[in-house]
Amino acid sequence: MARDGVARFQAVVSTENVVARAQELAVLHRPDAIVVGNGTGSKPLLLQLQAAGLPAPLVPVDESYTSQAARVRYLDTNPPRGWQRLVPRSLRTPPVAYDDYVALILAERYWQTRT
Repeated sequence: MARDGVARFQAVVSTENVVARAQELAVLHRPDAIVVGNGTGSKPLLLQLQAAGLPAPLVPVDESYTSQAARVRYLDTNPPRGWQRLVPRSLRTPPVAYDDYVALILAERYWQTRT
């Protein structure tokens, strides 16, 4: 995500491919930092990313409540169609993984600490 809040890349990447994708994106976009949520499972990922020798500092960011916020953002961005509009929002479940929205929220939190 750029400083202006515009996402330059958004996708859900498998755990097996995250380091390779991070390397590709770091070369392509030359980031100021690489943001990683500090929740469960973050330490092994941070170690893998450090070992990859990425060209930007790795910055852990608090990921408290990001799953809930990402779910809301996904539902806002992808409104229901057809009969699904009749289902109350609290009962809607995204039909796909929405970890990319978590990543956007983490990036926003990072930029909020830099202003």
